[in-house]
Amino acid sequence: MPPYAIADVDVPTDGAPTAEIRELHRLDQREMLDFFGHDDLVGTPESMTTHFLSRATNDRWWLTARDDTGALVGGAAATLPLRDNTSLVELELNVDPAADHAEVLGALWDTIAPRIRAAGRSSVHLWQMHRPTDASLPEAVLPSTRVGAVAADVWTRTLQDLGFSLEQVERHSTLDVAAHRDDWPSLAAEALERASGYEVITWFGRTPEEFLPGMAVLNNRMSVDVPQGGLAYEEEAWDADRILDKDERAEEAGEPRLTTVARHRGSGQLVAYTELTLPESKPAVAWQGDTLVHGEHRGHRLGLLVKTANLAAVLERRPSTERIHTWNADENQWMLAINVALGFAPASAEGAWRIDLS
Repeated sequence: MPPYAIADVDVPTDGAPTAEIRELHRLDQREMLDFFGHDDLVGTPESMTTHFLSRATNDRWWLTARDDTGALVGGAAATLPLRDNTSLVELELNVDPAADHAEVLGALWDTIAPRIRAAGRSSVHLWQMHRPTDASLPEAVLPSTRVGAVAADVWTRTLQDLGFSLEQVERHSTLDVAAHRDDWPSLAAEALERASGYEVITWFGRTPEEFLPGMAVLNNRMSVDVPQGGLAYEEEAWDADRILDKDERAEEAGEPRLTTVARHRGSGQLVAYTELTLPESKPAVAWQGDTLVHGEHRGHRLGLLVKTANLAAVLERRPSTERIHTWNADENQWMLAINVALGFAPASAEGAWRIDLS
């Protein structure tokens, strides 16, 4: 293996992106352009800096890998939860498309794995994009759920060689807004017929004060109610301050969210929600965030209700939106069916990889 210099990213003293962070941003762009042909999923150097500096609920490490010429060929971002899931590290890895993936990933892992153990963390989760493939094909790599599959590629081979196991596959899908917007009103009407006991409320940006307690409850349920495959997250403790921190970080990063909730008329409780991030740097793109229906209120088409209402709000607030990206566990057939009805089409497969260092 050629020599690689692995180093920590310097923390910006004034909150502005450093030259090194801008390098990492360009690396992320090169990867996405090579894989998708677009950089819809890449934020800005400013948003990367904002997320890196946020320490309210997580500690963060960020490493670079450089070859013997000093060129940036890889990066690793580690998030260490501080309030819950304190045995966990969530890891993101980047490799230049022209570099030797196995060598760069091996060098990064050789540095970061001992640090993870030294920090007292025993489990590492990593999400990686792959080409989707038919699970029946011999070369398909199946997760522990046995639902969905990813194509065998340099990432699957390298992660398996490092000791990671594939625990879940998510379908990444894209919605062509212009091609499907005329379908949404009839779907919204269908949902309203089944949800007469509920009302819809939408807001942009920070959560209104009156809804902070309800959103804390729903975010708490989101941490454990969605399919987790073999990842086994612990329940997260959410309160109003944590919701506000989430909102403020999104705003500071230039990635504000459009949120729609369903409120039960009888109790006044918030029982479902969905979020869309509208990155200011990409007026044609939106990223689907959380969608959840509280278990006690399922069966009323509330998932379809809040999603169609949020899509209608996008058309009104930001008519420049052309594409929306979303991710769903392959075993979550209920939410996948809603997204297919809305017009989402498969774009890639997101593999959830895990390694136990205990």
